[in-house]
Amino acid sequence: MKRNSILVIAGIFAIFVGILSMFSGSSIILGLKQPGYVILYWLVWYNVIMGLISVVVGSGILLARPWGLKLVRYIAGAHISILLVLVAMYLLSATVAVQSIGAMIFRSIVWIAITFAVWKARDKT
Repeated sequence: MKRNSILVIAGIFAIFVGILSMFSGSSIILGLKQPGYVILYWLVWYNVIMGLISVVVGSGILLARPWGLKLVRYIAGAHISILLVLVAMYLLSATVAVQSIGAMIFRSIVWIAITFAVWKARDKT
């Protein structure tokens, strides 16, 4: 499959967002950063693991690998699923930081955009 500029941009963006997620989550896990809100450690671990997966998949997008182009939708779906869990927890009065919901909204939107970009780029190749 031939690389095009949309895949290059989407791949670089996916890698960048993945690296940010890994650094942000790792700093909390290692105790280097203590935000002033409730931390859901399962969510922090999810973000670090998904950050690593995002870097791998972003590399696959960048290199136009078929597996990379297919996995984007699963990452978007995973983020949307976790977002729904967080919103449900929040609505059921569980302790969830609004910042966590905001960050997951951001990740969901980013991966929906990457998914659409990859889908459009695949149509052009």
